[in-house]
Amino acid sequence: MLDYKALFVFCEGKHDVALTRLVLKHIFGFSRAKWPLSQFPSPLNQIFRNTLSLHAMKDLDLAMAHKFFLPDRVLYKENNLILLFDSGGDARKNNIMPFLSSYMLLSKEASELTGETDKIIKKSRYLFIYDADSRSFDIIFDEFMRDFSEISDIYGKEQWISGNIVVDKNNMAGIVDGDKGIYIWGDPKKGGTLEDILIPLLQKDHAQLIEKSNDAVTNMFDWKIQDPVKEIAIAEKSKKQKAIITLAGQRKRPGSSMNVMIDQTGLITGNALNALPSVKEFADFISKFAEFKKLFGTI
Repeated sequence: MLDYKALFVFCEGKHDVALTRLVLKHIFGFSRAKWPLSQFPSPLNQIFRNTLSLHAMKDLDLAMAHKFFLPDRVLYKENNLILLFDSGGDARKNNIMPFLSSYMLLSKEASELTGETDKIIKKSRYLFIYDADSRSFDIIFDEFMRDFSEISDIYGKEQWISGNIVVDKNNMAGIVDGDKGIYIWGDPKKGGTLEDILIPLLQKDHAQLIEKSNDAVTNMFDWKIQDPVKEIAIAEKSKKQKAIITLAGQRKRPGSSMNVMIDQTGLITGNALNALPSVKEFADFISKFAEFKKLFGTI
């Protein structure tokens, strides 16, 4: 029996999934796991099969086929497995909770559910990634506590979050509660979003391209970036940055969405990821929280 350690990463959207994948690839050396469902460690093999079987039994139309809550990407390195989920932003609780309930329940009996696989997950960690937007970090943690303090299964409710948090004074964006972690894109005082990291990343190797894209987007539309209402100003800035990133990638992937620009164009390089302080802080947090070793000197 092969023992695995799993890290479940619940992102607010596909953009977060794309950037996190690049960090895990370039800084930690993880590769994509292209395994048949039966070859995933227990209890994941059973959960994935149950999910697909359950939805098939409901006779859903094709428009609903993409809504199964399965990982967008699965990565591995040695006996470490990472599952990256697009958990749906505001709807994340409703998407994540059924998965966690199934996983917790089957984990208790995992040794009996190995089935066709000789792999089993012995240790799990859970990372939730948020945009700060206009909120304070305390408010985000309170929201996390409210949504995920308890996990329910057929045997009842179980306390999941202890509330005994640890915050790194050198990086306030990372919050740890035992085997659960939160990471927040943005400044503790000013707020912000993932795009505040993506733009500097792209500028590292493509400064002129981003400048031209910014000029085009600025001239084409009006943006309320200086709006006196903080929520509006941050949201408008994020929208403009999304437009800049999407436009900048059109030569590589014409007509594609922003997450494709991040994930598939190669515009964000290993050199840029290793050079940007905000990405380094994120990677340092993952390294400490998940006990992953970095590929020092490797791009």
